[in-house]
Amino acid sequence: MIKYLITLLLGIGSLNLSAQISWSGQVLEQNGTPIFAANVYPKNAPEKGTITDFDGRFELQLDSQVDTIVVSYIGFDSQAILLQAQDPKQALIVKLQRAAQSLAMITIKGSDPISSQFSVQKLDKMDVYLNPVAQGDPLKAITILPASTTTDESANPSLRGSSADRSRVILNGVPIYNPVRSSQLNNQGFFSIFNPEIIEEMQVYASNPPLIYGNSSAGLVDIQTNQSLGEDQFQLSTHLTGAGLFLSKRLKQDSSFVQAYSNWQFSDAFIGLNRANTPRLKGFSTKDVGINFRWKLNQGWTFNSLHYAIDEGYDFLAASLSFEALASAQKQRYFTVNNLIYNSLNGILSINMGYNTSTSRFTQANLRTRTEAEHSYLGLNYKHLAWRNLVWQVGLSFDHQNQQTRDSIPLFFFAIDPEAPSYFQARNMKLQQVESYAFASWEANKDWTLSVGIRIPLALDEIAYPYFSYQAASRYQWRDQDQVLFSAGQYHSFSTPSFFIPSYQLLKAQQLAVEYSSQQETSNWQAAIYAKGEQGEVGNNGFFSMDQLSTIGVEASYQQQMGEHWQWTLANAYIRQRMRVDGRRYTGPRDFNYFFKGSLQYQHPKLFTAAFTYLSQPGNPYTPIEGSVFVEELGGYKPLFSTQLNSTRFDTYNRFDLNISRYFQFERYSLVAFASVANIFNLRNERDLLYEADYSSYAFDYYQLRSFFVGFVWQWN
Repeated sequence: MIKYLITLLLGIGSLNLSAQISWSGQVLEQNGTPIFAANVYPKNAPEKGTITDFDGRFELQLDSQVDTIVVSYIGFDSQAILLQAQDPKQALIVKLQRAAQSLAMITIKGSDPISSQFSVQKLDKMDVYLNPVAQGDPLKAITILPASTTTDESANPSLRGSSADRSRVILNGVPIYNPVRSSQLNNQGFFSIFNPEIIEEMQVYASNPPLIYGNSSAGLVDIQTNQSLGEDQFQLSTHLTGAGLFLSKRLKQDSSFVQAYSNWQFSDAFIGLNRANTPRLKGFSTKDVGINFRWKLNQGWTFNSLHYAIDEGYDFLAASLSFEALASAQKQRYFTVNNLIYNSLNGILSINMGYNTSTSRFTQANLRTRTEAEHSYLGLNYKHLAWRNLVWQVGLSFDHQNQQTRDSIPLFFFAIDPEAPSYFQARNMKLQQVESYAFASWEANKDWTLSVGIRIPLALDEIAYPYFSYQAASRYQWRDQDQVLFSAGQYHSFSTPSFFIPSYQLLKAQQLAVEYSSQQETSNWQAAIYAKGEQGEVGNNGFFSMDQLSTIGVEASYQQQMGEHWQWTLANAYIRQRMRVDGRRYTGPRDFNYFFKGSLQYQHPKLFTAAFTYLSQPGNPYTPIEGSVFVEELGGYKPLFSTQLNSTRFDTYNRFDLNISRYFQFERYSLVAFASVANIFNLRNERDLLYEADYSSYAFDYYQLRSFFVGFVWQWN
């Protein structure tokens, strides 16, 4: 099968290009030093790009309709070049400046948060597409980062040992709760609800989330949609699981535009090709549509409006303890995010409004749930440049959540077969947060930058007690390439209700982190040591209550460019985690003496792009069942868990993935063909245990086995 996929991608390599213009040039630092391995690509088609050689030179064949290219490199500000103002007969000379996070001076931009010096990693659309594990998904792209500790192959981001529910995903200043598709009972999901084509930049805060945003006590992912549009675009994609359309259209200028997209996914072809290795997956179907509209009202005011709707369902064979049966889930969801921004000479005023509504259903044997959720958000923010070295920001936020559940629940948590007794339960849960914050960043000199922030509630919900969040950070930078960041703070958030935790709970965390990074011409490495204490969390699907979780971690990563086409990355983390339950301490759910990630990438625009990745970690800890007792009224057995929580581990987790893509340019359109093989060696990574009725023996349930995926993307500019 792999042989045919590679033949498909490479076999058309001899086709001639037509109706193209050849561009050449050189990418330099401001001091004239050539930049090796800089990315040069059309603004709306990063997959068509190239990289510079050791002398910073590049050559690029582009369709005559392409009017803007982007030049980017790690640690430098990206630069967009309008080709209409250039002569293709003359070599382009592009000089890049060091990124704003070097803090040579403070600039005010609507798209740059005041807290950007906290950012561990910045990702743009190209980083998502070229990411070897992302599968084109923005949140899955985070998985390869050394700070990511997601252990369940889902898209929900877990950062530095914290649960995904403690981290928050922000879209244009508005929190997006449950940011995943095909979500399970515990709000985990396979892919996110974000289309990478509308994303300009993501900022990933691995810990110490900036207090300009609330309701986060772990990490934070800040997503900004496109600020401008280089060219009109029409895109059609077909793949093993469906088809999609994407349209971008400029209105009066590149800063006013509309983007629309729609996808239809179905499971027949995917299951047909991977039937032997997807025994639990029985079917899925997804239909979604989105539109992103941006209009520059005048010199100062800009309005952006994003709308998204999805209707999804999936059927799978679900297992829980000693019972296995077909489960069915459906969900309909709509949300909108609207932003009104005013830019003045010394400040920015922004009004961020969001609304979300959804209805979800889940059925398996005697378990039936129906959940209706509604979320409204309003944020007022003002950022001001007081003088050259000081920027401050203040704001108010109103966050209202309402969730109604109508559930038929097993009377005994371990008995969900159709004949087992159940009871009906209805809940109406509400949460209302009104908070204010203040944040300031001061550049003491060319090397030191200091930041402080506070966030306090103005009105307390009945489930909360008075709380106060605060943080401070100091960044020291030298030689332009090296910097160290000290950050600490206390944070609060509220849990998102699920079937296992059917209520809002106030969560608290204290965090301390020291991070170091160094960016050289052909290499980049980072290291961090951190500690955190978290309170107010329920673990192990609600079977026991966790009083406190303490985590100490050390992580490091190294990236190296080799020649013009090769790049490899290595990352590893050590995490020591302990949880306290009823006054006793046990191994935490993300306690790992290593968490290794490696990738090897080959990129050649005239041939193909390939990426090979390897992920490895010790098996997840779990609490074993040591016996059972017969329950007369049930006519079945009740499991007896060990009193030593998380005392056993699954076998070591290992996974190898391969991704290959090939770009073709024709006279009127371009084509990208791609193929991937997940879990190449079909390793059986243990996920859970399925017991016999009396719990005397068990079999393993596994994560994703080997699966194949292919697709094509046609694009007209």
